[in-house]
Amino acid sequence: MNALSIVIPAYKEAVRLPSTLCEIADYLFGRVDAAEVIVVDDGFGDGTRDAAVRYEETLRRAGATIRIISNPVNMGKGYIVRRGMREKEYSARMQTCPRRSKNSTSYCP
Repeated sequence: MNALSIVIPAYKEAVRLPSTLCEIADYLFGRVDAAEVIVVDDGFGDGTRDAAVRYEETLRRAGATIRIISNPVNMGKGYIVRRGMREKEYSARMQTCPRRSKNSTSYCP
């Protein structure tokens, strides 16, 4: 089975996250049998969680599920990346970031 887990560490990302999720859905459509997108919200409370929930149907149409993990307080990027990777379902996994360079999902400055 062609399956992928994508982890998105998110802190203050309510504005950037929607376009990232759309790009991920566009990329996944027709390319994978199954995928999951794990958004790890690092406790800022700016609406990042709500932004992720709004794209659940878009991702579902692309063959992906979305899970949102919320921290009650900011734990730092390293912690939330590790947490997302531990929660993944599929062995093939990647991390991306709403702050990435355009058309790049492998580098997160």
